[in-house]
Parts: sequence; structure tokens; C-alpha cells
Amino acid sequence: MHEKLKYIMTQQNISQCKLAKLAGMTVTSFNQAFNGKIPFYPLWRKQTATALNMPEDTVFPEYAAKDAAI
Repeated sequence: MHEKLKYIMTQQNISQCKLAKLAGMTVTSFNQAFNGKIPFYPLWRKQTATALNMPEDTVFPEYAAKDAAI
């Protein structure tokens, strides 16, 4: 589901565990959201994008499209 995020993590050579910590999330919550078991809530998306030093709509284009439709 989060193909762009996976790609960015690969490019930046960052693990799920490390990104979760940088984003201020628990590893469990990050892994569940990353695997589509729970949504990436807006605050989590913002924190994750900030941790990656990238715009949120670049990291999570699937949510940006949904938010634009509302």
C-alpha cells in the first residue's frame, strides 16, 4: 500500500524501526500502519514526512489524493 514510502526508505537506507523512532512513533504502531493494518493517521504522516525531510504529499501520495477529493 505504501509503495512510495518503501521506495524512499530504501533510497535513504532507513529501517522501519529507525524511521518509527525518528517520527516519534512506537515501532509497533509504525509497522501496523506501514503494513496497512491501521491507517497512517494525519499526525503520523506529518511526523514521518518531517523525519524523512520530505513533503507529506510526496511520501504519502495515496493520502494526498484522498484528501484532495474531500
